[in-house]
Amino acid sequence: MEATMPLCPIADRFVRLTGGPLSFGSLAPVVSPASLERKLHLGRRVTRASALFWLLLGLLAVLAIDLGLTRLGLWDIMPLIGLGVLLALSMQTFFKPRLMSRQPVLLPLITPVAIGLQFLVLMQLIRIDEYGYLSAFGSLLGLVTLQCYLGIQYGGRISFLVGVALTLVLHSLYLVGRTESSLFQPEEEFLCVGSALAICSVMAMANSFQRGRRDGLAHLYKQQAEQTRLIRRQRQALDLRSRALLEANENLRQVSLSDGLTGVANRRCFDESLHREWFRHTRGTARSGQQRVSDSAERPGLGLLLVDIDAFKAYNDRYGHMAGDDCLCRVAGAIRRATLRLGDLAARYGGEEFAVLLPETTLEGTENVALRVMANIEELNIPHEDSPVASIVTVSIGIAHLGEAPHLEVAAFLGMADQALYQAKNQGRNRIIVRLPA
Repeated sequence: MEATMPLCPIADRFVRLTGGPLSFGSLAPVVSPASLERKLHLGRRVTRASALFWLLLGLLAVLAIDLGLTRLGLWDIMPLIGLGVLLALSMQTFFKPRLMSRQPVLLPLITPVAIGLQFLVLMQLIRIDEYGYLSAFGSLLGLVTLQCYLGIQYGGRISFLVGVALTLVLHSLYLVGRTESSLFQPEEEFLCVGSALAICSVMAMANSFQRGRRDGLAHLYKQQAEQTRLIRRQRQALDLRSRALLEANENLRQVSLSDGLTGVANRRCFDESLHREWFRHTRGTARSGQQRVSDSAERPGLGLLLVDIDAFKAYNDRYGHMAGDDCLCRVAGAIRRATLRLGDLAARYGGEEFAVLLPETTLEGTENVALRVMANIEELNIPHEDSPVASIVTVSIGIAHLGEAPHLEVAAFLGMADQALYQAKNQGRNRIIVRLPA
């Protein structure tokens, strides 16, 4: 495995400033996309600030020449200003995401080099101007630009220290290169240095305020993002709890409405469904008025089956309660398979009795369901040697059908099916009896 190590202390310092380790083979720092985008944005701001500085310096040169504050001519100054603008704009050609993603080491190198070259151009302007008024104005303007850049990148303290150090360096160069023909007098010199220090102080305070405001906003945004994440997590947890509660309620409802042994609907569910379907049927019948169908077999209505297992007590006595429970479950499944529609309801009515509710069903359709129930139970072929009817388990079925009789109460309708079942059992069991309203 190839070792990764800094080439020298300067390179190590460069790596810490640029935020990524250097590869020994390619000299390319590992830069994240977010860090690269931030540095590209900063580089573009430096380019714009540098170009604006040279344009403002050109305007100051025109004013200085017009007011006689410099010995230089326009053709002496404009080449240097044009060179400065060219250096500032040349940085922009390197700030391309595709280029920076391939060669991210160029970004932290180009900006200092370009700024250093512009500083040399400014020093050349100061030298040929012999440290005159234009040089002082240009230095102060450059100091403001540098303060803005340093404030954006490093904050107020660094910008103040660099500004003071740069002011002292420029003033030292002024003292070394001063001639008798210099335009500066002692009081003017004091005013220039004082202005530079004042600019450093004011810009440092502004930078500190701006950076503090930015940090405060960043902290506020971080808090808001954290609160948003917390609210989202709480909402997700609440949704999960609500979903679990709904599922638990649905399971509880299913348990409360289903028979624990056979799995079909229980007596409570049957009673609720019977009252609901009876009310719906009688309301629809009352609305229909005098419109009647001549054939009662073709008349849609509410069908009800009461199913009773023949001689079930004898089956329990012969085969035991475990076998009796198994018989009930198998018979319930056969009855449920006989109902083909979603609206049909098969329920355990009590003991060995079952009920089948058939809304919007004709009398013929109700009889067909009863025949399917008997056929399904016969197909089970459950042995019943003590049955007085057959050698297998059989059922008796009573049918009640409610056509156009809105005056009939639900209890009377249920009593019709019970009377039909009683009649089927008295007539020898294993048969179907139908009762209709008078």
